Amino acid sequence: KRHLQITGASSSSGDEKKDDRGPKFSRKARKLPKEQLTRLDQGLIKALDALNQRNELQKNPVSLSKARSDVWLAKVEDRSKLIFQALEGEKQAAFDFMELTPKDRAELAMLLATQQPENMEALAIAGVYNEISGDTKTADVYYEKVNPEVKQKIDQFFE
Repeated sequence: KRHLQITGASSSSGDEKKDDRGPKFSRKARKLPKEQLTRLDQGLIKALDALNQRNELQKNPVSLSKARSDVWLAKVEDRSKLIFQALEGEKQAAFDFMELTPKDRAELAMLLATQQPENMEALAIAGVYNEISGDTKTADVYYEKVNPEVKQKIDQFFE
């Protein structure tokens, strides 16, 4: 594991889940087929890279399993290398997108949805990532924001 000022989480995977009685569950999470997860990952990376290319990445805090404190996504390189920076100071750490946990990816998807609140696809992506990370309560909040046509596509995505 990389260890910089902003990194150094424990060696656990960082994606421990609460059981169904926990506050993050309103229903049981659906499983996403592997090929759909690949498409979802590619879509999120592409959307984050587009924000980067347009210099629209904002200093919004993101909580990552690999960071001791909140960081912000400062840059996307090579369409898979993400550069995170401490909210205070100039320390940076780079991680490959595929190294991130499902919860980390959900955090990035929520960042995208925050920066593009009118974008139905961004809202859907945030919902799906939250669901596959086990947080169906947050997923359902995002699903409620999309139109019925997008909601139907989300349901088909899980089939």
